[in-house]
Amino acid sequence: MASDLDSFVESMQQRCNELAEEKFGPVAGERWRNPRHAEPLQGPPDAVGTSRGGCGDTISICLALDGDGRIAQAAFDTNGCGSSAVCGDAACELAVGKTPAEAAKVSGADILELLGGLPGDKEHCAMLAANALHETLKTIGG
Repeated sequence: MASDLDSFVESMQQRCNELAEEKFGPVAGERWRNPRHAEPLQGPPDAVGTSRGGCGDTISICLALDGDGRIAQAAFDTNGCGSSAVCGDAACELAVGKTPAEAAKVSGADILELLGGLPGDKEHCAMLAANALHETLKTIGG
């Protein structure tokens, strides 16, 4: 019985992965399956910020700076859809290694470019993630 259930769950997960890639493309589909910045930071954050979109999704981003003031670590959390998750993850990736001033230039368009685009009805998630990053950057040193 357990092997039947395991097989069913495995086939359902595979189908979900296929549908995600069909709808969102290979880059966003891969990031949905394997987010790079969904784990908590390895230490206390230097900055935390949140943005809530008109859709009701919320993205929070935490940043840790290195000794030179560059973003060494970034992590996100969302209560939103898969598109919000992949956009939050992409925003974090685009921020790491940059100074806060450089990261403040990250836009929703940059996030969409990194992801290879999203369906039109999900593009607002990239703007939400960029806004979350900008809100986080406002808390540095304050």
